[in-house]
Amino acid sequence: MSTLSRLWQMIWKVLGYQPFSWGSLLLLAGAYWSFSKIGVEQLDYVLIIVGAVALGLLVVALLGTCAGALYILLCLREHKNEKDIRIIEGFPCQTGFFLKIPWWFPLVQCSWRWTKPDIAIEIIRSGEQVVFPRRGHWGQIEREFWISDIFGICRIRFAHESNVDLLVQANMGKLEAPIFALGMQDGGDQAHPMGKPYGDRVDIRTYSPGDPVRYILWKIYARTGELVVRKPERALQPAERILAYLIAAPRDSASAGAAQATIQSQGGRGDWKFGADGSSSIVTDVQQAQDLITRSAAAEKQQGEMLDSFVQEAQDERFQSIIVFAPPEEGKWIEHVLKQAKKINVSVVIGIDGLVPSKRFGRLRDFVFTQDQNPYSCQLQYQELMQVMTRLRVENVSVQIADRRTGSIVDSVQMQKVFV
Repeated sequence: MSTLSRLWQMIWKVLGYQPFSWGSLLLLAGAYWSFSKIGVEQLDYVLIIVGAVALGLLVVALLGTCAGALYILLCLREHKNEKDIRIIEGFPCQTGFFLKIPWWFPLVQCSWRWTKPDIAIEIIRSGEQVVFPRRGHWGQIEREFWISDIFGICRIRFAHESNVDLLVQANMGKLEAPIFALGMQDGGDQAHPMGKPYGDRVDIRTYSPGDPVRYILWKIYARTGELVVRKPERALQPAERILAYLIAAPRDSASAGAAQATIQSQGGRGDWKFGADGSSSIVTDVQQAQDLITRSAAAEKQQGEMLDSFVQEAQDERFQSIIVFAPPEEGKWIEHVLKQAKKINVSVVIGIDGLVPSKRFGRLRDFVFTQDQNPYSCQLQYQELMQVMTRLRVENVSVQIADRRTGSIVDSVQMQKVFV
């Protein structure tokens, strides 16, 4: 923090304790002018009474505001250390913090807001209620209090810090037992005697330059307008030992929820390893993994930069498969995933909160179906999601879409059947 910023914060803090606002100063000047300059000098008894009433009202407001601020400061001594708060993102929660002006302060009002973390709160009769749009971990809560009279003539502003362990966990939604929890790995080396050694061409993927034309599925092209080709099926079986990694990004809330559900489904099994952006730790404990998921929100600018080092440290002959939980938007994380796909079997899980209908019917549909403008929103359009899926499937990376709102999990082929 620069010296100028510190100086401004100090000035702002000092100015907060002085009770006069611009309105109160104008009222004071007007009352003084009416009472002394016009009322007394010209013996205008009406203005004398008006000026005296205004001055009396100003004095009452000043004394009440100062007394109320002193009372609140004394009460806040008991809130220096608060109880730990454990909540889930997206759900309203009461923090247990409560302040009330007593009845013998009838002309005083008190309100407050959170400044660190900067989250909107709702002051209710039983205290305060807060909704976090994103997971995270904080060790302090800083509130800014405003004490004023009921007329708004005088006010006093000050900040108060409380030591508290505030933990906001990822929201799993309806992803309680995801089918991708175990992951998949290559099947056995021996082909089935009734089948071809390298697999029949029953799987499909997006067309890339150089693919034989005879493998293009023209029926799908006629229906969807997208070129896909057949490819040899891969023998897959559930992976007994897997790696899992969470890529942090601004719109990763649904993917973090999918990772949270996957970790909880592992229970006490010790045949998995987990990592996340923002930490170099490799954990095998459910509680530690959930903590990594929560703290990864502070590393949203990394977008998979630590994935390479995680794979290098965690991979061995027992771990040959990795699940990457990725955001539903394009970014530099795709390059990191494609780099690892050349070394290890990679399966990408993209979390979303539903899809916005495509803009095919002009402004009327745009008016009826509006997209959430929240910067952390995981609701997006189908075309945006397909851009990410196409880049991954061109390199034969398996992609699954986990919808946190409905709990459904589909791959790219099923997405085309449902939304096209």
